[in-house]
Amino acid sequence: MVGRFLLTLMLLLFTVSNSWAEISVSASRNQLSINDSLVVEIVLSGDSDDDPDLAPLEKDFEIRGRSQSSQIINGEMSRSTKWSLSLVPRRSGTLAIPPLCSGQDCSQPVTVTVLEQSSQDRENAAVLVEVESLPADHSVVQGQILYTVRLLLRQPVAQASLSPPEPQGVDTLVQKLGEDQRSETYRNGWHYQVIERQYALFPQQSGKLHLPPLQFEAVLQDGRNPFDLQNRVIRQRSNSVDLQIDPPPSNTHPWLPASGLRLEDDWQHHPPTLTVGEPATRTITVRGAGVTAAQLPDLPLHVPQGFKSYPDKPSREDVTGPTGVSGVLVEKIAVVPTHAGRFKLPPLSLYWWDINAARWQEETLPEIEVDVLPAEREAIPAAAPPAAPDHVTTQQPPTGGKPISDTPAMPAPGPKTTATQNTPLWQWAAGICAAGWLLTGLLWWRQ
Repeated sequence: MVGRFLLTLMLLLFTVSNSWAEISVSASRNQLSINDSLVVEIVLSGDSDDDPDLAPLEKDFEIRGRSQSSQIINGEMSRSTKWSLSLVPRRSGTLAIPPLCSGQDCSQPVTVTVLEQSSQDRENAAVLVEVESLPADHSVVQGQILYTVRLLLRQPVAQASLSPPEPQGVDTLVQKLGEDQRSETYRNGWHYQVIERQYALFPQQSGKLHLPPLQFEAVLQDGRNPFDLQNRVIRQRSNSVDLQIDPPPSNTHPWLPASGLRLEDDWQHHPPTLTVGEPATRTITVRGAGVTAAQLPDLPLHVPQGFKSYPDKPSREDVTGPTGVSGVLVEKIAVVPTHAGRFKLPPLSLYWWDINAARWQEETLPEIEVDVLPAEREAIPAAAPPAAPDHVTTQQPPTGGKPISDTPAMPAPGPKTTATQNTPLWQWAAGICAAGWLLTGLLWWRQ
């Protein structure tokens, strides 16, 4: 009885001695910049099967990477599990890595100091992010804002990401312009690789437009595995931009803000010669700088009386370049003249708001004259017989002669032609043959 009790007690003590667990937390550094990162290692030793709860870290840190490894010592007698976390601070100040727990076991808190980036550190940083807007402080509703982002890199990076512009305050359309441009430059004695990216912004409302700082994040490569958590994860932010968006000025013209506008007409310098009933196509092109094709209005293409018109569906296209977006509108109209003659096609005008000069401008195509030839069947009429005179006017001779007529005198009829003159030759031959037969019969009768 006593032996059984002692055996049970020994088994309980053995079980308790093997169910202990210990969790510890350590940081790779206790002071860092707001744009830098640190590596935190969590080691769980003992017999616990519960992973540590990492949710308390999310308050002041962003977990950018993690890895896990396990180790068994003396068979099943002892084991440990290690988690490595790459953390980026969310704010500056004294931040605490709170106690992390696995079951009933918790670690001790760890304190780190996060510093704001000084101007000197920013100038000598391995990564710089610069932004620029044109115009810089104010614009108008639907006016183009050219937003340029420059990323300067002093050494190679991996797993890089740059946040896109996210306008706030007013509804704004964002359009990326072309591909990134690459170049090189020197800043404070450092050599940088430059990546430039451009956006075209079109605010749709008046008010204050706020462009928050853009955030760049990457891993600095030191010739090691880019996925190694010991690599430095860096972040860099740009400055914010604020612009005042003015409403359109009160005017009766349709609102069309642009930095330039041009009208083109393929008939303007060399008008064609038209023909009644035959169609001809006239093409009008509108090119606007700093404006999208969707903003360009349809053109009222009028034709004068004596023409029929059949307009095609307009085509629109956006062309991007270093100066932003340029909209192109192409309208084609088929005209069919119904009358011959010379006609004037009316002028064409388009008003637009010059955002550089801050005033209205008018672009005009002057009127043009075209000649219309008659149709081919009308150009060559059928020949008509000459009309006979209604009456003949007779004039008296000066001294009692015969009357003089306005019409030429018909020739007097000549003497009548005799039958002999009109007898054909074959009739003479027939008569001679008949006489010969008669003479032959008479001689035969007398014989």
